[in-house]
Amino acid sequence: MENRNIYINSFEGAVLWEHMNKGRYLKNNFCGMLPFSRHLNKLQALGIKTFTTKINPDKLLSREVINVKFEWSVDNTGQLFNNNEYNSLVVLYNFNKKYRTKLKRLRNKYDKKLQKTPGDAIQKLLNKIDNSIIKKDKIIIEQENRINDMRKPHLYNVDKLRKILYRDGVTITNKNKKTGEIKKIKYVVMSRSSAKSRTGQVLFVKENIRDKIVKYMRLGMNLDNRNDINFPSLLAYESLISSGSEATIKIDTKNIFVVSDVISQFYINCNVVEKDDTGHLVSNPVDNYLMKNDIFDGESLIDISLMESINRENQGMVLLRHHMFKSCAFNTNIQKFLKYNCPKDINYNDWKLKDMFGEYIFAKDILYISTPNSLKFLKFENVKGSTLKMWNHWKYKVNKDDNIFFICKSEHESKRGYDKEGKIINQTSYQMLNSMPIKLNDMKELSRFEVNYISRLKNDIFTYIQYLQDNANEMNSNEMFVDLYSRNNKIMNTEIFRNKRTKDIQKYKEHVKKGKIRLPGDYLTIMQNGKELLYHAIGKLPVNKIKTKKGDYIYILNLEAWDNNMILKKNECYTTLHPFNDEYVAFRNPNTAQSNVLILINKDNEFIKQYFNFTDNIIYANAVDFPLNRILSGQDVDSDSLILFNSDCLLKNAKKCYIGSEESNYRVCVNGVAKDTTPYSVNLDCMATIDNKLATSQRNIGTVVNAGALYMSTYWDEINNGCTDKEKLNKLLQGIDIATILSEVCIDSAKRTFDINIEEQIKYLTETNLLKAKKPLFFEYVSQNDNIQNNIIHYDTAMDYLQNILNKIKKANYNTKTKIEFNKLLKDIDRKKVKARQVNALVKNINDMTKEVKHIRSKYNSDDKEEQKEMYNRLDTVKNKGMNNIKKYKIKAETIYTIIYKVFDGTVECKYKLDLLNALYKYNNEMFLEVFKKK
Repeated sequence: MENRNIYINSFEGAVLWEHMNKGRYLKNNFCGMLPFSRHLNKLQALGIKTFTTKINPDKLLSREVINVKFEWSVDNTGQLFNNNEYNSLVVLYNFNKKYRTKLKRLRNKYDKKLQKTPGDAIQKLLNKIDNSIIKKDKIIIEQENRINDMRKPHLYNVDKLRKILYRDGVTITNKNKKTGEIKKIKYVVMSRSSAKSRTGQVLFVKENIRDKIVKYMRLGMNLDNRNDINFPSLLAYESLISSGSEATIKIDTKNIFVVSDVISQFYINCNVVEKDDTGHLVSNPVDNYLMKNDIFDGESLIDISLMESINRENQGMVLLRHHMFKSCAFNTNIQKFLKYNCPKDINYNDWKLKDMFGEYIFAKDILYISTPNSLKFLKFENVKGSTLKMWNHWKYKVNKDDNIFFICKSEHESKRGYDKEGKIINQTSYQMLNSMPIKLNDMKELSRFEVNYISRLKNDIFTYIQYLQDNANEMNSNEMFVDLYSRNNKIMNTEIFRNKRTKDIQKYKEHVKKGKIRLPGDYLTIMQNGKELLYHAIGKLPVNKIKTKKGDYIYILNLEAWDNNMILKKNECYTTLHPFNDEYVAFRNPNTAQSNVLILINKDNEFIKQYFNFTDNIIYANAVDFPLNRILSGQDVDSDSLILFNSDCLLKNAKKCYIGSEESNYRVCVNGVAKDTTPYSVNLDCMATIDNKLATSQRNIGTVVNAGALYMSTYWDEINNGCTDKEKLNKLLQGIDIATILSEVCIDSAKRTFDINIEEQIKYLTETNLLKAKKPLFFEYVSQNDNIQNNIIHYDTAMDYLQNILNKIKKANYNTKTKIEFNKLLKDIDRKKVKARQVNALVKNINDMTKEVKHIRSKYNSDDKEEQKEMYNRLDTVKNKGMNNIKKYKIKAETIYTIIYKVFDGTVECKYKLDLLNALYKYNNEMFLEVFKKK
């Protein structure tokens, strides 16, 4: 699909503040993006200006909107810093203090020896130690001073900066280089970026556009300064139309049929995480807890005819967005079902069904069935006076937009390969592996595929070449090496190829050390109780209508009346990914505890095959009388997915955890944390307060998940070492429960706030004598702490067993006798006519480009997809700029040959030889390959 996105400047809030208040130069940074979406369409309709550049001719850029991050503060000295810098500095400071103490002890030890046995060797060592102490003292003083500057009341911390910029807006001053004309552009806060809403980033727009676009996002309703609106929810739901989309579909509102959500109520034994009298979270066991599952939470049914209208009849689902609307629509034979179930005494063309608003619609017109949980706008029905009026208002707005819904995603199979039996494979995570009591021998079994694969990468050239092909992209040199190998396989014996191969294998090995082992299985989008939704649409699902204290109604499934009609019960499921009548292990991210481990029994079913058009990457599951949603940490069905593994070894371990297994004594945990009842008015000050809370929550997700992993590792380590202290083990399990619920709270804070201080809860959770001073070995690969290597020891836990297994893989069997010089692969080409000046200039350009690329990469160490997109946008700009500079020269084959020859014989200095080769390859791959001998 053509690139229909628009790229915008992305700035740090602290940098913008310095630009406005201290005249700091503001460099363009078009690494932000407005994806193809309903929101972008409206902005374009409102006339935002776009342009292209010579560097990026295929990208539309705009200065009308900017993305603003709030990660940096300004300290009392006027310097910028962020939380990660501060935390890393504190770790370094503490390490240097400890190291200095060790040096002093060493000096005293040898000082006593020196008095007894004088000698030059000991004296030299003492001098070396003394110099080290002096250096450490200097470093410690500098670090302590910097930390103290950061600890002082900040001139402007991120919270203050957000409030200032939200309230006052941003004014960017530009000076025309040619005319000297000063131009100022005023931006005001518009909305969260949908993709980055969880990170606290926000979009600002030119002042003259803001009111129009915000009014559009709020369905034309003027909500300013109202205090009867759930503002946190509004901020989340108004941004739904900003989600990046891959296509569109037309769904006329007259074909949409809305029925009520239905609750399944049942009793279970569980652990409830809630605040105690001191305000700290605790996990309390509760027997016969009344569990409530919303069985249709976020899903819809879409008739196959609509899928056929966009040539997607072979896909099982599409995730749809519109005004305050988000729903995962599953491909269903709605009309086929309705025709089959039409009362015999009624002509089908005359049959009408009653929706939840009390209105009737012809059955023949129903092509889409949804529920209120997908219709987020209904949460603000008080603005229009009733549910029906808000429904009609939404339909009017959708009709004005030509009934075009945007498709954000659909299900896809894994691209991580197949095992030797042809089964599709996907990877685990460290949270999954660490939540189970996997012993060393079982981990050897589970990791066998990866161990063998790494060995083949080292010793089988064909496996490595295939790896290069599978992982080739515009940012690496894989494609070049594949083509070079195809032309002359002796390239494999050059130092540059061997170095890259070694680095690639080491990088892959480190990837696996994060718990990324591949097993038969894949991610499946979850659908719940589709039969129940179809029967609810025709009024044949037995429900009890209950009036709540608020005056509205909820609908409770009458299980006794429906039980014999259920096609799946308890933990049964339907998927064509794996064979029927077997058990499989399922996880959903995040998976933080034993109680998140799920075992599903796959059952074939004729009803599902008759009325639902699923692919291998859809799973039909049951949430009636079964705590599916809680086992999967608050899972819903608005496109949530689980990974389903087919592994006997994994299943054996999962049975020791799964709450429905006879071998397990664990309980699922429930979120009993109260919602924050703080009233908010719809204004910029309250928006800043809410977004600051959101940003704080999101910054802590990684910390909470790692805290849970630490509790989990400690628990298994104690179990595997024969711990009989039941009180200690129980407290560790409580910590795991608390971490599980805290991670849910952090994630959910994008749309609701909770009555707890997350950072205080994390501090209380982690500052305990239950945990060891040092972390497990695997934390070296999953922690953001750069100095974790100095603070790790082996735990008897699944992930540390994996580290040991991978460390024992034998080294590659490279034959040193076959090593050849790179230049011997080149043809004998006359290079006398090639000017040295041109060669030096080209090498310098490539070196400069590579240096900037590596600088950008060093700033991004997060696995966050949005951060990775931003990094690649920046890298793309730098590479395009560099290649444009290279293309200014008239390069011939002789030039390429000369550059390579002189760089590799040392005549011309080049720090980045691999990047130089790749740049020449990107310039003209055919010409580049022609300078090499064929073999």
